[in-house]
Amino acid sequence: MFDEKMLDGLSVSQLSRALVFVQSQIEGLEAELPEGEDDPRIDKLYELGNRIIRRMDVLIREDMRNDPRALDQWAEAMRGYEVDYDKYSDAILSDDTLLDIDPPEST
Repeated sequence: MFDEKMLDGLSVSQLSRALVFVQSQIEGLEAELPEGEDDPRIDKLYELGNRIIRRMDVLIREDMRNDPRALDQWAEAMRGYEVDYDKYSDAILSDDTLLDIDPPEST
């Protein structure tokens, strides 16, 4: 199981590299799957990617706090991301697929 504390103290750059790694893992697993089949590891990787993005969001918002225009642009991008991720997670839950990752702590 993934320990979210592993993300503590990472910079945006380090989180970005971790996200690229997660994306490459997802792509590799998806390429191996026969059409129409699912792999629960992919769902876990998507959840991990979401947690990385949420950590990046906190750091970026803090960094941009004195630049309202940039912060607005970032916030708009995150709203779009959140809508798309909510659609994905709703689909997973509607399939009665449970992720074996501890729920994120409230921020």
